[in-house]
Amino acid sequence: MSKKFITLLVIIFLTIFINKTIYAQEPGQILLINQVRGEECCQKGSLLNLEKQIETFNKYEILVYFALRYDVLKNDKYLNLLKRESLSKSIKLALLLEITPQLARDSGVKYRGNDNNWFEAQNIFSIGYSIEDNIKIIDHIFLTFKDNFGYYPEVTSSWIISTDTLNYMSEKYGVLIHQITKEQYNTDSYTLYGGPPHYPYPASAQWLMIPDYEREKAPFIVRQTITDPLYNYGDSSTNFTSQPNDYMRDKKNINYFKKLINQAIDQPSSAGFGLLGLENSIDDIYQKEYLLQIEYLKKLENEKKVKFLDLNDLIKYWQGRKISVYGGGDLIHNSENLAYWINTPNYRARIRLENGRLAITDLRIYSKDYKDPYFFKLAQKEGFWIVPYLIDGSRRYDEYKNDLTLKNVTRLEISDYKKSTLKWFTGKNLLKFEYQDLSGKRKYIIFNLSQIILSSIDQKKIYYFGFLTEIHPIKFIRDNNGIELAWKIGEKISHKLKLRFNANEAIINFEVNPALIEKLRKDQYPYLFPEPIVREISLDKSKVIIHNRYAIADRNPVRIVVIPYDVFGVPSLTKNMIKVETVPALKVKQNFENKLNFVDISSKVPMEAIASVKIANKQIKKENIYFAPNCSRGFLVCVKKPQYFWWYINTVIRDKMRLLINSEQQ
Repeated sequence: MSKKFITLLVIIFLTIFINKTIYAQEPGQILLINQVRGEECCQKGSLLNLEKQIETFNKYEILVYFALRYDVLKNDKYLNLLKRESLSKSIKLALLLEITPQLARDSGVKYRGNDNNWFEAQNIFSIGYSIEDNIKIIDHIFLTFKDNFGYYPEVTSSWIISTDTLNYMSEKYGVLIHQITKEQYNTDSYTLYGGPPHYPYPASAQWLMIPDYEREKAPFIVRQTITDPLYNYGDSSTNFTSQPNDYMRDKKNINYFKKLINQAIDQPSSAGFGLLGLENSIDDIYQKEYLLQIEYLKKLENEKKVKFLDLNDLIKYWQGRKISVYGGGDLIHNSENLAYWINTPNYRARIRLENGRLAITDLRIYSKDYKDPYFFKLAQKEGFWIVPYLIDGSRRYDEYKNDLTLKNVTRLEISDYKKSTLKWFTGKNLLKFEYQDLSGKRKYIIFNLSQIILSSIDQKKIYYFGFLTEIHPIKFIRDNNGIELAWKIGEKISHKLKLRFNANEAIINFEVNPALIEKLRKDQYPYLFPEPIVREISLDKSKVIIHNRYAIADRNPVRIVVIPYDVFGVPSLTKNMIKVETVPALKVKQNFENKLNFVDISSKVPMEAIASVKIANKQIKKENIYFAPNCSRGFLVCVKKPQYFWWYINTVIRDKMRLLINSEQQ
């Protein structure tokens, strides 16, 4: 055999090896964390649900972590079960860090919540408490856990947690993994938006929403549940996860779950990964569905498609994966829509492919020097982790929607493409996405740790569509050499994208000034920290809605809804700045505690009245309201006065319409 022939074989072999689309498929990795609530308060748990879950995991010999809330640690019924079952190879125990009245009291800390607002982020999570109080809480719950089980837990869970609290738990008690919630905007009073999607990552010491692969002994972050890479984006995301209580709300079933997990464990850049779990406080219909999920996981394990790693193996694997892609297609409508999330230590990007066009619809810049907003302040109302962006395709002025449904999506359009030509290639610390354009020309996009490289880009076919308004901080510049997107605050630039063309490629580089992030959150709060606190109200942007202009005297009230907005269109709390008066004077009951404010106006006798709504002593609405007699009980009164009868008919018809609309929405 000649040397030339051997050399040719070596070249062919290396070419195939290096450009392999998906290296030998590794089994997908599954991590299971179930939250266990006791019976103190605050979404009480069910011992029966816990027993059924434990029985199923033992039956299938699947490794699972049960994260216990403090009221579980104080309940003998739960403890007797857990102490017995923790001897099983399948059952491991963790901590659920939700602050309940008993935990606060036993830790010597003042509890912030009450029966009506216990679930809000500033009351139930550490972001609403000082570091001194959090240390007391953490010390007490960890010591209580050890008193019961003889060791400290390595896994903790809470949907949002202050970074200094996680650092303390990691350094003092050896916590290896902490679970936060999925990507979501304006859901359950806490927003987590813009962090690494899907895969485990080492947390920055400054803000655990940001990855830091250089940090020694960093606790790893995992995100609650498997999310749909196409649909889980924007404010419509909550129905598109692997949790039964999410996907079953719009009548999806176990078949959707199977598609979602099969997609999650078949990814191009690494072993697939999926985090699953369910609280024992969730209704029985969802518990039954969850047990079907566990049965399917066992089937996948038997087929060697998934495995259940211990914590050290999981951390070791993901510590070395600095760049990843998580993507997939349309599991709902089987359309040709595709979405891919690329994540690196320095940025994340969402790539959307739709109708022959390829675009970046989300781009966030990371810096391990970004500070957690709750290093500087306590949460006053709700919780907000929003990573600075240059492209946010879910945002359109004051609305958040999926980039599938939003009109005029903010995006950087790159090229046209042929769907059947899409391929992913992997290398050390880079991803290569190849495709053909509609003319058949081969093109590629390379994602490395700090850059994006585009090949054979037609300058005329790449463009940016976005806000481009005076008030929005993203500024767009185009010249003969390329384009720039920059976030400006005054004359300073906090972060920037710079795309430059040359003969065969376009290269995207990023710049960031993390020292400006706190100023951005303060001065440009609608975009990065829209906490609904008391602010100056805009009379032009605020809304007054007459919920029902007609009511029945001495039975139901007229309701007026007031939605106060500030100059940016962000909901504001009011603190007695709203006043409603009536002529003649009637009973007015006000509820102005939350973002949605309303007043109920009642009358014991039939009449017409005028209601005036004032904000900051300035009248913004004046409306006629009507109270009809109850014609079903006093028909003669309505016959003698047809106007009363007309009011009554209006009341009945509008009540029926509202009931019909509400039933359809449910």
